[in-house]
Amino acid sequence: MAMWLAEIIISVVLIVLSVVVYVGSSGMGGTLNKVDVGPAAFPRFALFLVVVFSAIQIVLSIKNRAQIMAGKKENDVVFLENKRTLFLAVILLLTYGLILPVAGFYVSSSTMIFLGMLVMGNRKWQQLVGVPLGVILFIHVVFVVFMKIQLP
Repeated sequence: MAMWLAEIIISVVLIVLSVVVYVGSSGMGGTLNKVDVGPAAFPRFALFLVVVFSAIQIVLSIKNRAQIMAGKKENDVVFLENKRTLFLAVILLLTYGLILPVAGFYVSSSTMIFLGMLVMGNRKWQQLVGVPLGVILFIHVVFVVFMKIQLP
C-alpha cells in the first residue's frame, strides 16, 4: 500500500472516531457553577486537535501524492520488516490492559514502559530504569499532586 494512501486512511479513521467520542462526551455531566467548563472540556479540546491535525495530514498526503504523480518524488511503500516486534508490542498492550486493574497504575505502567523499551530494542540499562521511573514520577506529580486526580 502506498504511504500517502495509508496516511489518508488513518487520518479519516481518526476523524470519524473523534467525532463519535465528541458526541459521546455530551453525557459527561454538568458543571457545578456557571464559570466551570465541565468535565467534557478537555476531551473535546483534545478531540478537536486530533481532527485538525488529521485534516492537515490529509492535505499533506494529497500534496505528496501529487508530487509522486508529477515525478518529483519517489513513492513510499508501507511494509513491515519485523513482524515479531509488532506482535510483541500488541501482546504487551493487551497484557497491560488486563493487568492494569489488578496491579494498579504505577506497577503496570512502569513495567509496560520497561518491556516496551526492550521490545523496541533498547538495551541501555540507565534508560531502561530511568525512563519508566521518570515517566511515572512526572505523571504522579502532574496528576496526583497538582491536579488531585486519583490514579487506578
